[in-house]
Amino acid sequence: VITFDDGYKDNYYIAFPLLKKFGVPATVFVVTGFINENLKLINDSDFDALTWDQIREMDRHDLVDIGAHTDTHPILSEIKDAEVVKEIVESKKILEYELSRKVGLFAYPNGQLSDIPVSAIDTISREQFLCACSTVWRTSHAANEKLLLGRVMISGTDTLKIFKYKVSGSFDFLHHVQKIKFYIYKVFAQH
Repeated sequence: VITFDDGYKDNYYIAFPLLKKFGVPATVFVVTGFINENLKLINDSDFDALTWDQIREMDRHDLVDIGAHTDTHPILSEIKDAEVVKEIVESKKILEYELSRKVGLFAYPNGQLSDIPVSAIDTISREQFLCACSTVWRTSHAANEKLLLGRVMISGTDTLKIFKYKVSGSFDFLHHVQKIKFYIYKVFAQH
C-alpha cells in the first residue's frame, strides 16, 4: 500500500499520473484545515495544498482513496482529549461532506507511539474508521492492530537495493527500537 500524508499539490501533479500509468493503488491522507487554507504546513509554494476539485477527481479514480489526517495536524498527545476528538471528528465530517461518501481511513499526525494517545484510538474506533496508520516502521500486522498500522518511509534518496530491503521487511527491526523509545519516554514522562 502506498500512502501520502498531508495533501500537497504534488500528490495530484506528480504522484497521481504515475499511479494511473502503472496501475498502482494509493491512499492520500489529507489535513482538512490545510486544504481549506486555514493553515500552512510548510512555508514553500512547492508544498501548497491540493484543491477540493483535485481531491474529488483523485477520489473518483479506482486507484486512489482519500483518508483523514485531522483538521489542523497537531501532535495528538500534546493536546487535550476533547481537542483530539474534535480534530478527528471534524476532519472526517468535512471529508465526508466534500466527497459525498463515508471516509474509513485515518493517519495519525507524526504517528510515533508517543504521539498517539488512547483517546485518539478510542475516537478512531468509535467513529468506525476501518483502519489507522502510524509511522512506526512495520510491514506486517496482526488483525487486532488495524487501528495502529505501521508504515515504512520511502525516500527519494533510497537506492533500489535499500527500497527492496525496506519493502521486504528488512527494516522492521526499527519497530522494536521505536517501542523501546516509547517505553523510555513514558517512564521519564511520569517522573
